[in-house]
Amino acid sequence: MNATFPFVSPAVELPTVPPRRVVDAGYYDNYGVGVAASWVHFWRRWLRDNTSGVLVIQVRDSASQYDRRHLALQSEPGGSRGSAWAWLTGPLEAVDRARQATASYRNDEQLAVNDETFLRTKGAGFFQTIVFERYTNVGTSWYLNSNDKNQIRGSWNAPTNQKALDELKKWWATH
Repeated sequence: MNATFPFVSPAVELPTVPPRRVVDAGYYDNYGVGVAASWVHFWRRWLRDNTSGVLVIQVRDSASQYDRRHLALQSEPGGSRGSAWAWLTGPLEAVDRARQATASYRNDEQLAVNDETFLRTKGAGFFQTIVFERYTNVGTSWYLNSNDKNQIRGSWNAPTNQKALDELKKWWATH
């Protein structure tokens, strides 16, 4: 159910006994890092004994590394901050920001647990995380036009993404 956009395609019930509700995975893990980190943790002994290292590559749809660390400071253009409707929308915005922050910090914590686990048993560099991000303002949609696609491709040239690519090459060469 990833990317079903819950406000457009809400949760659905499966015809099972008992009934099961299916929602977009973004309600819990918007980046997919939790699933990857749990898989690595579950297979940690096998990975330790049978591989030369573990590399987690995150490809994010926005410059979220900065954004997620500054959620409390963000204000959407035309948002409720200072508007007459702030009493109504403010609490909803706070809940949404808390949900985003919780997911981000949970992901960081899960990756840190894996890093510490492998650091104790295999040393530094065995477990690595590399993040690539899109630095353009492309809407999230079921359809991307050619301009959107070109902007996404252009993000690969951003200095932080080039640095991440260099880190990936270095890690790959040593493993």
